[in-house]
Amino acid sequence: MRGVAARWAALLGLLMALSACAEAPQQAAQPERLTRALTLSGVVVENPSGEPIANAQVRLGERTAQTDAEGAFTIQGAQVAPLEVSCRGYLPKTLPLEEVAAALREEGQEGEALRIALHPRTLSGQVLETGSGRPIEGVPLRAGPAQATTDAEGRFVLRRVEVGDLLTVESAAHRPLAPIPLEGQESLTLTLEPWRVTVSVTDQATGQPLSGARVASATQEAETDPSGQAVLMPRLSEGIAVSLTGYCTATLTYQGEPSLQVALRPSRLIVRLKDAATQEPVPNALVQIFEKGESSPRLGRTDEAGQLDLPDAAEAERLFIKAANYVRATVPITQLGVVEVTLEPFISRGIYIPFGLLTRPEYVYGLIDLVDRSPLLNTVVVDVKGDASYLAWRSKNPLAQEADAYFDGVMPLEEVLRLCHEKGIYTIARMVIFKDDNLVKIRPQWAIVRQDGTFYTDGQNTKWMDPFRQEVWDYNISLAVEVAEMGFDEVQFDYIRFPSDGRIRDLVYPQESTFESRVGAISGFLEAAHTALQKTPAFFSADIYGLTVWVTDPNCPRQPLCDLGIGQWVEDIAAHVDYLSPMLYPATFAPGSLGYSQPVAHPYEVVYLSMAKVLGRTTTPVRPWLQHYSALGVTYDRRKLLEQMKAAEDAGSHGWLFWNAGGKYEEAIFGEKPFDLVPGLPTPPPPKE
Repeated sequence: MRGVAARWAALLGLLMALSACAEAPQQAAQPERLTRALTLSGVVVENPSGEPIANAQVRLGERTAQTDAEGAFTIQGAQVAPLEVSCRGYLPKTLPLEEVAAALREEGQEGEALRIALHPRTLSGQVLETGSGRPIEGVPLRAGPAQATTDAEGRFVLRRVEVGDLLTVESAAHRPLAPIPLEGQESLTLTLEPWRVTVSVTDQATGQPLSGARVASATQEAETDPSGQAVLMPRLSEGIAVSLTGYCTATLTYQGEPSLQVALRPSRLIVRLKDAATQEPVPNALVQIFEKGESSPRLGRTDEAGQLDLPDAAEAERLFIKAANYVRATVPITQLGVVEVTLEPFISRGIYIPFGLLTRPEYVYGLIDLVDRSPLLNTVVVDVKGDASYLAWRSKNPLAQEADAYFDGVMPLEEVLRLCHEKGIYTIARMVIFKDDNLVKIRPQWAIVRQDGTFYTDGQNTKWMDPFRQEVWDYNISLAVEVAEMGFDEVQFDYIRFPSDGRIRDLVYPQESTFESRVGAISGFLEAAHTALQKTPAFFSADIYGLTVWVTDPNCPRQPLCDLGIGQWVEDIAAHVDYLSPMLYPATFAPGSLGYSQPVAHPYEVVYLSMAKVLGRTTTPVRPWLQHYSALGVTYDRRKLLEQMKAAEDAGSHGWLFWNAGGKYEEAIFGEKPFDLVPGLPTPPPPKE
């Protein structure tokens, strides 16, 4: 008790001295120096969390201390004076003499330590966007070690800031804000200007503004107005893509410019095809687009207006155009935009060169010369894979090599092509497909067999491959592409059917042979072949039975043989070829066909009526095979040959081809005005009521 009384006596004396100083201002007040050594202890914490504050500065008169990690401090030899406490990021605090004196204690005395709470120096505020006033979320702020990020309302609180700190604000979507020195503010409202750029888009070729262009960054997009401008607010260093149908996309990196000029390079190519004779548009023409660095062309087809719109043709170097009944055209691309191409009409009128004659070049030369001299003929059909399944060229196909399918002794096809092309003669490569003895030799499991396991053979004792087999499809399509790339103007498939000769009801197939399955197999094969040949320069055609054009009822009384049992259906086949060639030989029509007891004696009527029938079933150009041989006791003289030719033309055929298995033809019928050679040729019958 004596110690406490002494301390209060000393404090009373000090207060009296201070009072005396107040009455005598000319003398400075001095803290009392005590004779005894006193100690002051305490802890500095944060208000209101109560967390200890380390490294706070504590001053009592001339004595100082620093808080440790627990916020504690002790001052030895303390004197009675106001206690000053300060720490970076906190508001300073001074404890009055009364509190200090109460906390002083002599060495060894126990007493309660001071608990001093400091308030953090706090800066709060809001970040808004210039112009719109929209609060900006997610903006990082920093002042000294203090950090914060704005919330959904753009608000922030920075704790433990210090006067003199620089406030920095970072936003990738906004222009930088200069650092702000803190002067003790308690709140701030900051505005950030968004990155904003006006993009002007023009046509590189014309300089005209482009409206409707898409201007897009990773986070937003806009569309150019009629003046070709769009405003975008991208982030700094963000990519901006400018795109418009018919133009190459331009990409640039935004570096803070207020405006950007973009000139788009046109990529659009519009191809318009016209008939040179009529100036009418040419629809459904195949256009091959050859592009820089690409070995295989892109494909497109003209619409009903004869137009093909290619919005992305910037790399196009040339076009190759195939349209049935027209001369093919190669068009170099020197500039984009509209390319108008006039196609010359072409009607194929030709003769057949059988496989056997390729071993006698003098006969081939003679037939080529016949076509060259004729004012009417312009086409030769050359057997390249004949009825005996031999090939007239050394194929690279492994199966063809394994089967030793090349017939040594034929003249080079390259020589035939050279002669024909020098003379402007159109060349058709005929390929016999499913009748194939050579392939059966090496792949007997792909052949058509009977129920007893023996091979099916036709009237010429030739074996057949199974039309259901994908492997057989692939083999023949591979050969067809080789022939097309060799330089033939057209590839023609023959014997694209199931067998019809002899006993066919006991044949075994890997699936049930029905009307639907047979028709599906043949049309599926032709579709696959057409797809492969579309990228070559050659046209594609198919031969079909003449009687097939008259078979129109898939539910006929002979079901399931309403396709004659062979899988040929006009509409399905015609859909996958450039030309359809029905074999309208009158000799192949059975007695009673078309109402004639002996159809072979009525060539005009058989051909004309059959052509009218098939033309009513398809829009694919029809170019029939005509009979150039005598049969069934009827001699096919000049009149009967011309009757067929005239019948085909009267009906609206797209040319014609004459068949003679020996390659022998009457030259006179291929001269100028051939129908004048024989008076009184038939004319089309009147339409039925």
